Formats: sequence, C-alpha cells, structure tokens
Amino acid sequence: MDALPVPIPPVVCHADHCRRPPRFQVCLDAVAGSRPVRANVEACALHLGDVVQALVAWARNRNVHEGQLTVLTVDPPVRPDPGWANVSALGRGCFAFTTIRLTP
Repeated sequence: MDALPVPIPPVVCHADHCRRPPRFQVCLDAVAGSRPVRANVEACALHLGDVVQALVAWARNRNVHEGQLTVLTVDPPVRPDPGWANVSALGRGCFAFTTIRLTP
C-alpha cells in the first residue's frame, strides 16, 4: 500500500503553512496494478481545490489511474492533540460531499 510521503497531523489543513482547522477530508481509494492504494488528506475550505489537485497528481505520478477521490465535510477537531496524528474523519462527524472518479 502506498502512503503519502510525509505524515501530517490532521488538526490543521495539509496545505503548506496553513494553520486553519480542516473542514474537508479527501480520501483516495484506488488500485495500482493489483495493489490497493489509499490516502487521506485534510484541508480547509480555502485549500480544498489545491489539495484535490495535489492528490490527483500524486496518484498519477505513481501510475494510479483507476479509483476515486471522496471528499468529506468533517467537523473541526475539538482540540489540537499530537495523539490525533492518524485519526480519520470516520471518528468525527462527516458527510460525503462528492466523489471524483480517477480515469486513465
């Protein structure tokens, strides 16, 4: 399974130098050959488009062409806590906002 190159705590937007709380989570669920590829990235409203484009480029650079991105709206974290480093949106209030299909 591929992972994002640098794990980033989800208590802030994953865009460079942004300190806003995330309101969206973009979940990649795809296949590269026979290997499943999954990644989650969180973003504030201002950086949602940038994060989606970056995750699509990341997937294409790794020859991941079949799959989908699901964009979830998420409740902001209750408090910044380093122990939340791997908490996904599933542990918080969320709603599937849209799904974007990756195509070759």
